[in-house]
Amino acid sequence: MELADWIIVFLAGGLGGLMAGMLGVGGGVIFVPIISHFVEKWIGDSPHFSAIVMANSFLVILFIGIVGTLKQRKLGVFYPKIGLTTGLVAVVFSLLTSSLFVATPYYSKALFTYFFIIMLSFVLLRFLFQAYEHKTKVNKGLTTSFTVLPKHYLLPGMFSGIIAALSGLGGGIILIPYFTQLLKMPIKTATAVSLFVITISAFPLVIFYLLQDVSTIPNRYLHTGFVLWELSIPLLLGAILFVRIGVNLSKRLSPVYIFLFLSLFILITIINMIASL
Repeated sequence: MELADWIIVFLAGGLGGLMAGMLGVGGGVIFVPIISHFVEKWIGDSPHFSAIVMANSFLVILFIGIVGTLKQRKLGVFYPKIGLTTGLVAVVFSLLTSSLFVATPYYSKALFTYFFIIMLSFVLLRFLFQAYEHKTKVNKGLTTSFTVLPKHYLLPGMFSGIIAALSGLGGGIILIPYFTQLLKMPIKTATAVSLFVITISAFPLVIFYLLQDVSTIPNRYLHTGFVLWELSIPLLLGAILFVRIGVNLSKRLSPVYIFLFLSLFILITIINMIASL
């Protein structure tokens, strides 16, 4: 990889880390396109193209989650009971989806992309409405409360695990709308929980992809399973450096601005997914 490529990948990692720390979404919307570009450039048309992209994306997301969660805990924004319940369910469904579907040549990214774009468009509208609604409630002096029951976190764990395995986006794109829109969880609590869940659910996926026996990656590239180290290391460095900054920003930002940033994040995701068709 040339120096210019290293710089581009490092900056992409930094942007993804910043967004993950601030919004609790994992940063996959940044990582997947940049990883896809280099995988296509280096390897070309591989039957395991999607698995290689997701393996490298999840590796970075895992370390983002670890660093970001540790920072959240230090700041006193840590909810282990909710995170563990949701995360363990996500682990089961992400591993099942990856092993039975994604890591095979039969996975159709296009069909999933169409479905995901429709779903994200609905979420985008809901986030914009929530930003307006929250501003109105703050102006009227109203507060939002939510109830924590373990059964409430089974569905978001299941859906986030499946979506993460299919898209490589980390699952936060499902968790935060569910937490804020259905469970009425405060947005800052939702972003902290999402970051912790991402950590739990990414770990077994990374192990799964590292243990795969891959013959389609040329020997000139240093790799373990589906993970390309030459690509992942600069992404990791940028992401780990900036995720702490993102967590600090999340602590200071008004919930209204977090909703607006999430809306922008989803809009960028939709544009990227349309461009990938």
